[in-house]
Amino acid sequence: AKLSFRILANRSFKFFNSIIVSNEKEADFFKKKSIYPLIYFNGVTYNQFKELSTLSKKNSSKFTVTYVGKIGLAQNLKTLVYAAEIIKDIKFNIIGYGSELNLLKKIALSKGLDNVVFFEYASWEEILNFYQESDVLYAQLKESFSGAMPSKLYQYLCARRFIIYGGMGQAKKTLSHFSKNIVIPPDDVNSLVKEIRKVRFMHFEKSNFDKNLEIIKKNFIRENNVRKILKSWFKD
Repeated sequence: AKLSFRILANRSFKFFNSIIVSNEKEADFFKKKSIYPLIYFNGVTYNQFKELSTLSKKNSSKFTVTYVGKIGLAQNLKTLVYAAEIIKDIKFNIIGYGSELNLLKKIALSKGLDNVVFFEYASWEEILNFYQESDVLYAQLKESFSGAMPSKLYQYLCARRFIIYGGMGQAKKTLSHFSKNIVIPPDDVNSLVKEIRKVRFMHFEKSNFDKNLEIIKKNFIRENNVRKILKSWFKD
């Protein structure tokens, strides 16, 4: 099915005057085909930005690392579970669902990891609370998915929390424009443990994340980006 879709898409490109993409790597792909791309970053809604950027300080003293998003092969969250096995005095939240969820639960259970907590379904209000009670927000994509930009990273960047990202390519490039994050190789347990231990002894004020919020507000608010695209289409 994927091959058929690719063939159909390639045959259709010549009929397009422009196309909407979600990141620079996708834009470069279409530029090579002489198609003008309009970049619409996934970003966050204005309400999400407002709620995330005004999160208060955490209440718990327990150092906490949180992942929010899909739990599949692309994310390979076994890396996070194996890190939790090494640093058992840190709490790890894994929030989301997907094809690998049951496997991760089995691994955590077999290793007796009571510092790993799974939340399969969470409301937006609950997710906000998870963000608030976290010290580090974690995400990962395997090298074979380096052209993608996890949309949850935009939420992370609004939440005034340090980010550790395991990955390469587009997401690494995007995060290079922001501060208070570290990018490590994907699927690298030792690097993840090292960075978590390092961040654990850092101290951040809310103001340390102001630059990130300014960049998000300027470039990654969904409503603003829709208006920019519509203005581009109807400028004549």
